[in-house]
Amino acid sequence: MDRQSEAVVRQWCRWASVLVIILIAVGAAWELFEGDSAAGLLGIAAFMLFVILQWRRLAVSAKILAQMTFCLGLSFLVCGFMSVAELRHTLDRGLYLAFFVISLGMIQEAAGTSPFIHRCGALLLRQPPGRRYMVLTSGGAMLGVLLSLGAVGLLGGMIARGVERTRALSGDTVAMIRTRRMTLASLRGVVSVPLWSPTSISMPLVITGLPSLSWWQIFPSGASVAISLLLIGWLTDRLSYARVPHRVDDVVTGGAALMARLALAIAFLPLAGGMFGRAIGISMISAILLLAPAVAIVWLGIQARGEGKSAPLIAGPRRFLHRTLPQIVEMRSELVIFGMSGALGALILPMIDVDALVGWIERFGLGAGWLLFLGYLFIVVTSILGLNAIVSVTLFVGVASQLSDFGLRPLAIALTALYSWSVAAGISPLSVSVRLASGAVGQSPSTVGFEWNGRYSLVVTAVAGLLCAVLGR
Repeated sequence: MDRQSEAVVRQWCRWASVLVIILIAVGAAWELFEGDSAAGLLGIAAFMLFVILQWRRLAVSAKILAQMTFCLGLSFLVCGFMSVAELRHTLDRGLYLAFFVISLGMIQEAAGTSPFIHRCGALLLRQPPGRRYMVLTSGGAMLGVLLSLGAVGLLGGMIARGVERTRALSGDTVAMIRTRRMTLASLRGVVSVPLWSPTSISMPLVITGLPSLSWWQIFPSGASVAISLLLIGWLTDRLSYARVPHRVDDVVTGGAALMARLALAIAFLPLAGGMFGRAIGISMISAILLLAPAVAIVWLGIQARGEGKSAPLIAGPRRFLHRTLPQIVEMRSELVIFGMSGALGALILPMIDVDALVGWIERFGLGAGWLLFLGYLFIVVTSILGLNAIVSVTLFVGVASQLSDFGLRPLAIALTALYSWSVAAGISPLSVSVRLASGAVGQSPSTVGFEWNGRYSLVVTAVAGLLCAVLGR
């Protein structure tokens, strides 16, 4: 096959994948309204077709996960461990998470190309040393709502470029300290997002396993815990390094209005999702997923207007079709990993012998606090060993929800799972957040996760023990 033919095939595959992405979204959206409908089967079939079309370009981890999920599902069905209806339920779980990645990916792509978001990121880095950590870590949490893990890459790239510009004046030692402190500040801010944000994939995963809870019930406690983690990170940083006085000309002014606009943009999603969801009778998070394409198109139209385009109402949809949707295809490995992990967790969960687990708990006399802390250790340790947090959190929430006789309440289970997810995302060298942060500043994931963030992780693990004891009372 000559080059021209290869280019034609690649272009065909690209637009075929865009069409399949649309079918996945339509099938999943329809499923939200109709339940077990033919549209859900359409979405599942489209997801499988997407895996086939993109197989050669998937990451190795995505391929392994897809093969494992397919083989386990087929084996359970053939051996009679699972009915067709139960298998359909597990695939629906994977379809929903794939739809989550697609919908929120649209907003993330629009936000990632927004000059406004880049100005916010630059503002966070231009703070004087005395307040840079706190501003950067809280700003990272805010950007993480719109950009998800893309905020790590955005801020990490800015950090690396900013440090290099001043390396000749500051020296290598000071440059490395600045890189380390700013990287940890932004990373800890972004990984606190799973505790409270409706745009984090951790939230629908936990709520699906605990249907008696809603985001509005989790948010006050989750946000409080997230703020506590940010303060612990700031205190760890403050005790680890000597305080450097800043000069008067270091003070940055004029940023309050910019950050206020960012806060309004973040608040818009849950407010609009809540009102839309109440109007049509679905959950707030599901409503956000349905609104995401419209939000992305409007945002792209606003960008076009800011660039002086004469017809922003046409430019927005055009950019959405020609830039946003193809960019979602480029998220192929993330889409497959999240979707397959959701299905895999739902596949394994029914195979766990809860009765045997209850007997083990009674034999050792474990209370609710100990069970929650063991769940925390399970999620964090398996994440370090390479198990995707989607799988471990699904298993923990699914099993813990069946142990209500031991005093495990839904909110306590949810907070433990989200807290564990946040800690694991900041320490595991295999987590996407740590890999993005380390790649941006030219360090190994083990250096960032274990060496740089190790002390903080030990502190928040001790705090996890206290939190679990309180939640278990």
